[in-house]
Amino acid sequence: MSFDRLARRWAAASAAGPADEVAAAARSRVSRYPPLIRLAFRVVPPLLEWLGPIVALGRIGRASALGAEDFDRLEQNLCGHRNLIVRSLYQLWRVPLAEQVGDRPDPAPVAHPLEAPGPARGEAGLDFDLVVIGSGAGGAPLAWSLARRGWRVAVVEAGEVARPVTPRLAMERYYLQQGMVVSLAGGMIPVLAGRAVGGTTVINSGTCLMPPPDRLEAWDRLAGTDFAAGGLDPYLAAVWDQLPVKVPERSLLGPSNLLIEEGLLALGRRDTYVLPRNAPDCRGSGVCCFVCPTGAKRGTDRAFLPEAVAAGCALLASTRAERVREFADGVEVRVSGPEGRRTLRCRHLVLAGGAFGTVGLIRANRLGSAWRMAGRDLRIHPASKAFAYFPRPLHGERGVPQGLGYMAPDLPRLNFEGIHTPVGVAAQIMPLAGERQRWWLDRYENVASFGMSVQDRATGRVHFGGGHPQVWYRLDPRDARDLGAGLLLVARAFFAAGAQRVLLPVLGMQAEFGAEADLDRVDPAEVTPARLLCAGFHPQGTAGIGRVVDRDQRLAGSARIWVADASVFPDSPRVNPQITIMALSLRLADRLAGASAGPATA
Repeated sequence: MSFDRLARRWAAASAAGPADEVAAAARSRVSRYPPLIRLAFRVVPPLLEWLGPIVALGRIGRASALGAEDFDRLEQNLCGHRNLIVRSLYQLWRVPLAEQVGDRPDPAPVAHPLEAPGPARGEAGLDFDLVVIGSGAGGAPLAWSLARRGWRVAVVEAGEVARPVTPRLAMERYYLQQGMVVSLAGGMIPVLAGRAVGGTTVINSGTCLMPPPDRLEAWDRLAGTDFAAGGLDPYLAAVWDQLPVKVPERSLLGPSNLLIEEGLLALGRRDTYVLPRNAPDCRGSGVCCFVCPTGAKRGTDRAFLPEAVAAGCALLASTRAERVREFADGVEVRVSGPEGRRTLRCRHLVLAGGAFGTVGLIRANRLGSAWRMAGRDLRIHPASKAFAYFPRPLHGERGVPQGLGYMAPDLPRLNFEGIHTPVGVAAQIMPLAGERQRWWLDRYENVASFGMSVQDRATGRVHFGGGHPQVWYRLDPRDARDLGAGLLLVARAFFAAGAQRVLLPVLGMQAEFGAEADLDRVDPAEVTPARLLCAGFHPQGTAGIGRVVDRDQRLAGSARIWVADASVFPDSPRVNPQITIMALSLRLADRLAGASAGPATA
């Protein structure tokens, strides 16, 4: 089998562990991939085995039969190949192998309030005042607000309650499509979102930022809202208190944050700040994006849903919404879950499945009069980061991985917010292969990283095939250039802090640097969309206010269906969006309470 032969060859070359064990673990991992990805793995390994040497080395033969030096050249040439398809196939093939590198041990179990003995997860039944599809930043606050006012509420969530696991298992269990929602339009860009009780809030960085006033003003101009005039302020304040949001002590900052701060200061850039977070009892475990192992991060699964359930909200976890039908007097939602297939009836339905899930339901059920427009105007806040090697260990990057923020006056569209990831995740995103990558992975205890996201100019779209999101997003060349300039700034800051080597996430151009002076040869304009390795973390805008929903977030042409998630954003908020999403959710709760005669009586 081509996959096994290549996997064993890769494991031997990379010193990732016993070749047979690594190959078996990778093959098992592939068997659990989403269907379309599994299908791709029937084709990709044979292509690389037989065509890889021709494409990358100009010779005929099997890749797995190459000698050590030639196999190393093969990997490096495939990784940086000028053809996007070749490069993407190689990167895809490497993912299940890289996942086996340096996975952490299972964390100790930690109690979750939604699994505590006592009351069940809300009332059972089929008739509700409100059904909410999605339990993340949009769905949970709204369910919490109305359940506490006496409404009969059900929350339908396709994911399960997230438990602390290894980063590799967290990606598999709690990320949408296992982290494999990818755009291949002009560059391979993964777009990440959560799939768990609590949605993306259980696998995000925990960063909490208020929407900038200039962005709210832009929204008002675009969609006729009243946000900049204070219409959103009471809801923002309520979210801030309920989470609650705190600025962590500096002692909790991870080493990457402290090093980049030191370097920026040496460059005369003084306005760094500690990022506020919804983790008031944070212990600095360093894996915020892979489920907090102590339960300190208060995603909606901890900050809102337990109180909602205590007030009578029914939480239907591991349950998918399959069909939605609106009638004059209510809405029917057919769901499928542990209790089988059944139909829920409600007076109001709120779609809160995120920029992908909500669009899937709107389009599949042709909901509202603007359903054909759902899925357009996708923004993703493209993000990238640089790596730096230091001559001393950084003690496993304990501390808050995304603890420091910076806004560069000369790069106003960028948000600098570093994030450090475990070695198995870093192995998938480094622009290197073979011996060059091994050098970095073998020294990962000495590696810091820091990055940024951009307020994207481009928009994309999302379609659905076989029920799975398919993203088409092409990075704007100006956004790539801005990210390139930001990466060069981070690289200079790392060198100023004492780094001995810096690695930039670029292909087809110099990526490794041994001194700050070497950076002078790089023009940010050389960093094009096809060369830059980046990812999207905040999918948004696919059912925007003024396009698919009205100013009150009601679906256009509908009387009883509403939307509460990042899909309603009229434009990019530039910053991490969870606080804004939650505030819009509470605003919608007030609109529903005001528009209704009150909870139905039994």
